Amino acid sequence: MISTFSPVRTFTKIKEAELRHINALLPLFERYEAPIPEDTSQSLVTTPETLKAAYPAGVQGELDNFAMYERFLSMDLPLDVRTVFTQVRDSSCRR
Repeated sequence: MISTFSPVRTFTKIKEAELRHINALLPLFERYEAPIPEDTSQSLVTTPETLKAAYPAGVQGELDNFAMYERFLSMDLPLDVRTVFTQVRDSSCRR
């Protein structure tokens, strides 16, 4: 959305937050010796036709992130993983 509609603050803030989430998750991959998944996000992303349509899409993306972490948190997880997932989930509903 940023490359299509220019650096609109809403979307640059989401991008910054997602980078923080990645940086919070990376140490868990290292600690548990898990391979970092390949980034296939570009094949899953679509850009709305208008900036007006981009806003609800951004909201839906945040709701989807929240729901994903809720699913993860329903699993039996190590405490450190649970803590990071909770923090990332909670930040998705504060923006």
